[in-house]
Amino acid sequence: MPGIQGAQLRHSQYYRMILQVIEEMYSSDVDRQAGLVGLNLELDHIRLGQKSAKEYFDQAQNREAAYLCIAYAESAPNSIGLRISPVEEIEWLTTALAAVRYLGDQNAEGRILHNLSFAYDSIGNKERAIGYLQQRLELAVSLQDIRGEARALNAMGNIFAGDGQLDQALICYKKYFPLAADLGDLRDLSHAMGNASQVLYEMGFKRDAITGYLQTLQLVRENGDAEGECVTLRHLGDTYFDSRRYRQALDYYDQALSIAKRQYDPRLLPPILIAIGNAYVSLRQIEKGRSYYQSCYNLASELQNQASQAIALGNLGGLLLAEGEYEKSRDHFNRQLEIVTKIQDQRQEASALVGLGIAHLRMKQTSIALEYLTQAKNIFDKLGLQLPREVIFGLSILRSPGFFCCLFSLSDLLRRLFRVVSRGKSLDDSDNAK
Repeated sequence: MPGIQGAQLRHSQYYRMILQVIEEMYSSDVDRQAGLVGLNLELDHIRLGQKSAKEYFDQAQNREAAYLCIAYAESAPNSIGLRISPVEEIEWLTTALAAVRYLGDQNAEGRILHNLSFAYDSIGNKERAIGYLQQRLELAVSLQDIRGEARALNAMGNIFAGDGQLDQALICYKKYFPLAADLGDLRDLSHAMGNASQVLYEMGFKRDAITGYLQTLQLVRENGDAEGECVTLRHLGDTYFDSRRYRQALDYYDQALSIAKRQYDPRLLPPILIAIGNAYVSLRQIEKGRSYYQSCYNLASELQNQASQAIALGNLGGLLLAEGEYEKSRDHFNRQLEIVTKIQDQRQEASALVGLGIAHLRMKQTSIALEYLTQAKNIFDKLGLQLPREVIFGLSILRSPGFFCCLFSLSDLLRRLFRVVSRGKSLDDSDNAK
């Protein structure tokens, strides 16, 4: 293929191969850090290569360009997500979906649908996430793809659980378990057991949930699944945290942290650092908690993990707010809002807006506070989440004649900002929710 178009295609093919090599390095315990260094150096070229592949496919609609678009979306499932935003990932996957449908490759279509669902779930768009999984499930059933059917049911259970639709989540898990057992997918089965235990905990069946977590822990250890062990230990820590047994929670969090460091898996570290920070804050060891939030922010910045950066900024802002450093807390919440608006994370956006509203209340800037809290209310309404009572109370007082400055207690709101929003949940979830 002569000319500029041919040169662009060769550039795209070359950097797709580079991306694959980087993924192989990152997936290796020996070369993981080198893989991240390589990704940092080549990211701009990789982005340009994907863009060239898309433009060529849009213009030519040929098989070569289609395969390239799919390869960019699928070549680096573990590493590329550390450097591109969920919104950009959705763009890559949407292009890949058009390409697999052009090729008529239904097996690849199932994979892309699954990954699109995951990407939309990561930005809080549960409706789109479930929609893509329903397409994935229907396709798997039509192809008699039992493994694909099982994966779709498991993922749907996870999304329903994250959205608070616990009954629907349990229905999906109950359909999934026998399929996974027949397939012998012990790793995926153990992860689903942990997720089902989380649902049971949220439904109030705490003893059953803890029993489920302990069974999951035994299974992931037998399977040599370090990542599963790390996540399960964090979940066990969360159950003790929600029971206000913070020392026991720290024991589990520390074990999880040790595994994450040993694996050098940056994806595992930020939520653990946040969880440990929350525990120390709850033990009134504020500076120690602050140091873990700051460590999370520093690591997330190094990894260009914007979602974790935003969580850390919000928690640091919450500490400053509780300490009366209203202008500094406002600055942190503004930075959080800037990030989450860019990555379209509406749950965190609502959290940042609440923080900004409270900060401006404390600075007696009531009209600005009203604007932020109203924006937060609109997001909660849009997502179908119950509005936190602090926001309801603040709005009702702000709208009252002659109001000067709201003096209601921040302790409950801040506690939940530290603990619950950092897990990607509604601010109004109960104290015992995981």
